[in-house]
Amino acid sequence: MEGGKRIINIDETWLNETSFIRKIWARSNGRGNMRLKTIQPRLSMISALDTDGKVWFTLTHSTTDGDVITLFLKHMIATLDQEEPGWQHNTVFLWDNAPYHSSAQT
Repeated sequence: MEGGKRIINIDETWLNETSFIRKIWARSNGRGNMRLKTIQPRLSMISALDTDGKVWFTLTHSTTDGDVITLFLKHMIATLDQEEPGWQHNTVFLWDNAPYHSSAQT
């Protein structure tokens, strides 16, 4: 960042159940009103956030793999090309160590 580069952090997560609360307002001896229900197939989300606060994301009903990441990147890059030609010269992608982040496709 000191060199004037924009960093885009990309990561993914998923939801596979409807009860994703850790705490709930209820009487101390009462039950919460949200029941656990499995989501099949699970809902996956890929999100990218840059140092300027811009966000790109997608939701899918598939397990994230190299094909899904590549499709996300293709659409995100097309958007970047349209919004800011030459973005490649000042942008760095930040990934974690998931195998499909460093695949030949990616």
